[in-house]
Amino acid sequence: MVCMEEPRLRRAYVKLSWPSFYDYVSPVGSIILEREHDGEEVLSAALDKSPGTASAFEVSQAVRLLAASPVAEVRGFSRYGVWPGCQGRCAA
Repeated sequence: MVCMEEPRLRRAYVKLSWPSFYDYVSPVGSIILEREHDGEEVLSAALDKSPGTASAFEVSQAVRLLAASPVAEVRGFSRYGVWPGCQGRCAA
């Protein structure tokens, strides 16, 4: 994984306390999925705390599990939230 060798890719802008940049020691990733929640299509995010240690097969298994599990039962989804009504307005 490139960000293991390049610290600039582990840098994030943080607004809390005062605006600054924070350099993470290890890489952190997110998996974003479009799901149905309460009858509406939403974008849901789940945190991946060790993206550099998983194989491609393990990542694909995690995505399949996240896609099949109810949104309310996935810990990462509830922690990082769902954003209803984001279709169109959030699309790139």
